[in-house]
Amino acid sequence: MNYPNSWYANTLNEHGIRTAFVGSRKTDVVVIGAGLAGLTTALECLRAGKTVTVLEGKRVGWGASGRNGGFVMAGFAEEVGNLVKSVGLEKAKTLYGYSRMGVEYVREQIMSLDPGLMMGNGVLGVSRYLATAEFEHECGFLRNYCNHAVERWEPEKTRSVLKSQCYFDGLYDPEGFHIHPLNYVRALALEVERLGGKDP
Repeated sequence: MNYPNSWYANTLNEHGIRTAFVGSRKTDVVVIGAGLAGLTTALECLRAGKTVTVLEGKRVGWGASGRNGGFVMAGFAEEVGNLVKSVGLEKAKTLYGYSRMGVEYVREQIMSLDPGLMMGNGVLGVSRYLATAEFEHECGFLRNYCNHAVERWEPEKTRSVLKSQCYFDGLYDPEGFHIHPLNYVRALALEVERLGGKDP
């Protein structure tokens, strides 16, 4: 079964096909789904000394795990101000800290498995309208409460870097980075197999 056509599928590092599972197997942990979450879970279980079997209906990284934009950065889909309203300041800070730990976890795996999966450092979020107050507020919160040294860019700087007049304010995260997501998830699968995990 071939991956859906994409730049990621056309630039795979390796093209191994796993065989279909037949029969029975005794294992400590069964992980259903060979995407980012499933393979990371499998990897950490193996590192903790468990036996692991990963079940996948199609191919490693078949869904969103292998077809996302490849941007790795702290935070959530929800704006930080709304997160504070939902759970309170201290819990919001804790949650944001966990998301930064997740970024560093991915960086560590890449440096260990294949540094070539890294495609660029730094992530820039931009607005399609003038949003100075919103960006200043978010930048201030992340710098003052989360000790995250993000930078707010004026429209002039954003436009000069992007070579476009379509965007306005920018929020630059120097800790973020860009990866090849399909090669990353397949590298996780190879490491799971190397450590004794089974992916039928």
